[in-house]
Amino acid sequence: MSSKMPLQGTEIPSGFLLFSLLRKGSPLIVQWMSTIYGAAVSLGLSIFLARSMGPDAFGAYTYIYVLAMFLALIQDAGIKTLLLRERTSPTAALKTLNQTLPSQALLHLVISSIVLMLGSYLASRWLDGLSLAAAVFCFGAMTLVTWLSSWFKGVGDFGKDAFFLICARSLSMLMILSSIAIFGLTPVAIFSSWGLGLLLTFVWFRRDLPPLIKAPLMLPVWAYRSAFVFLLLDLLTTIYHRVDIVILHSVLGYVPQVGSYAVACRLIDGVMLLATPIALVMFRRMRHLAETPDGSVDFSRKAILIAFAIGALLAGIGWMSGGWGVGLLFGSVYVDETQPIMGWLSISLLFALPNFVLTQCAVATHQERFFLVSAAFSLLVNVCLNAWLVPLHGALGAAWATVSSEAILTLCLLLGGMLAVKHDTSAQ
Repeated sequence: MSSKMPLQGTEIPSGFLLFSLLRKGSPLIVQWMSTIYGAAVSLGLSIFLARSMGPDAFGAYTYIYVLAMFLALIQDAGIKTLLLRERTSPTAALKTLNQTLPSQALLHLVISSIVLMLGSYLASRWLDGLSLAAAVFCFGAMTLVTWLSSWFKGVGDFGKDAFFLICARSLSMLMILSSIAIFGLTPVAIFSSWGLGLLLTFVWFRRDLPPLIKAPLMLPVWAYRSAFVFLLLDLLTTIYHRVDIVILHSVLGYVPQVGSYAVACRLIDGVMLLATPIALVMFRRMRHLAETPDGSVDFSRKAILIAFAIGALLAGIGWMSGGWGVGLLFGSVYVDETQPIMGWLSISLLFALPNFVLTQCAVATHQERFFLVSAAFSLLVNVCLNAWLVPLHGALGAAWATVSSEAILTLCLLLGGMLAVKHDTSAQ
């Protein structure tokens, strides 16, 4: 990217102790501080919404959220991962084009968001189109936030990234609560204020934004080609983790069971979110070690073993006390339906955490295509199991499908990793 990009930004007054801590801490510590804060805010809002809405309305809200998450893949188009990779270690063939990426990516985001919002509103005959349009606006703002976050992380500026994400979380939370107080507890109010809060964060960080180099008003086709594999990765991952909610809603409709399953998923998502800082720091390490296969293999093996150990510990805790945690946080109305679901979803952590590490390893070492094949196969298994088990066992069947597909993905990725190592060894 352009050398004129300000990496450090403007000086912050010494009174901002939090910023000083974030700037001086290690990458893992500052990312964890930011992630824990973000997870706490997200969980707190989820608890508030779930308790206030009840299982039926919260399930409907989650359904709109998941639909918008699928549409957000079009808004991002894989550019988030492309930015992270190119800022970390630029590809020689893309160095010149990378300078225009921020400008052309912004054009893509604006056009895609407008088209998707219009399409969502026109689909009001089949679903809550206005709420979905507001959710698309919200996810467009989220996409912009993740792009700037990738911009910071790519050059290792984890302190600034952490502070930026904390500000974005804080401002969006205040906007959501203010909007609910004024307009009521509706999806439109929640999503609209959420997106507005995220966009207002950029006013504070305007001096840290990438330079928008003048470029022809055309969509970044070259970036689409370069990021196509990343888009497919995001598509498969999103469908893989969210198709259960869509199938549950399609089969069962607006019933409390969907809301209970959504609550259990929120807790599991919170656990996975805490693993994100480790994965990002590991990604940079794996990317740089990719030039030395032996070092990369040793590092990856240790990381995978640690992920298995942590996953086993969390699975045991979730199986024994997950129901109690749901009752404590979300209220007794969710306990009966959620307790068995929470137990089985907790078991999925035994495989989900290693899969997180294996995914980062695949992207960092240019093994995306094998991951795509593995994820596609696991997704097919996931959809088939959900289609078979949900009509028979409801949300519990969806939890069984999640555990099974996570285990299959782990086996596939481990097999692929062993084959890749064997190939490299024989080539030497």
